[in-house]
Amino acid sequence: MNVLFSVHPDYLDRIFDREKTVELRNRPVRVQPNTWMWLYATSPRKSLEGRAVVLRVIIDTPTKVWRRFKTELGITRGDFFSYVGSRSLISAIQLTRIERFATPLRLGRIRAAVADFHPPQFYVRLSMQNRLYHVLKTHAECNQPTCSDNSQSAF
Repeated sequence: MNVLFSVHPDYLDRIFDREKTVELRNRPVRVQPNTWMWLYATSPRKSLEGRAVVLRVIIDTPTKVWRRFKTELGITRGDFFSYVGSRSLISAIQLTRIERFATPLRLGRIRAAVADFHPPQFYVRLSMQNRLYHVLKTHAECNQPTCSDNSQSAF
């Protein structure tokens, strides 16, 4: 399975720097372990910048999530509790195999290949039949040392 998440650039940089290995969502997320999570940077960068594998998703109260993951969240206590607000359950998504692409895939290039693409507000599931999935997968493959310049220019 594959999912696409939009992440604020500051937090995305912390993920890529391994200062943040748990992504928060202020409502329950239903994603299975070993799912590829594609990471899209929100404004101002507006680009697909990497991916990670979901190790597990923990749905629990904000207090329990903070106690368990505070050193892996890349956020201050005040910002954490401001973000979760009065939610009774939130999601903590543990990430592994974090990859930052050498070349981001900009929004304009994604839309050139998938005209109706809009970055997700929460997250979106991507089936293997989905055109967007193939665009993302091709870009990821072209960020590997074995990709030729010709295949990278496809998007």
